Amino acid sequence: MVNYCDRIRALREDNDLTQAKVAKLLHVGQKTYSDYELGKTRIPIDRLITLAEFYGVSMDYICGLNDSLSHNLKQDISIGKNLKRLRKNAGLTQDQASAQLEIMGLPITAGILSKMEQGRYSVRISILLAMKKIYHVKTFDEFFEGLEQP
Repeated sequence: MVNYCDRIRALREDNDLTQAKVAKLLHVGQKTYSDYELGKTRIPIDRLITLAEFYGVSMDYICGLNDSLSHNLKQDISIGKNLKRLRKNAGLTQDQASAQLEIMGLPITAGILSKMEQGRYSVRISILLAMKKIYHVKTFDEFFEGLEQP
């Protein structure tokens, strides 16, 4: 069974983020975050929840209880295709979009954005709000076009 220390480190590395950037997201120092990854300090549950929301994964995944990155892969893939289409319609590359998201306080690398567009990561509402602005999207419906109703 994988422990949460390994998972949070792997998620950070997979998304090309530094410990300092993730620490800033969690409102802690880099040393404190490093201690979370090393298992020297237990990470508070609210910070684990923040990481799960940020990476678009379940708490079960972070805690090593399952290996599924996403809750609803089919839905995430549909949203991802819409994200890519809307980004391209706005005339932005992934690097340009991630730079604008970073300016808005969201440390979304081009790598994370790519995974969102592939449906490999769920997208938080705060990220959709920022994307709505930088992609010049009029309504949220444009993000969810083609999704099956439950």
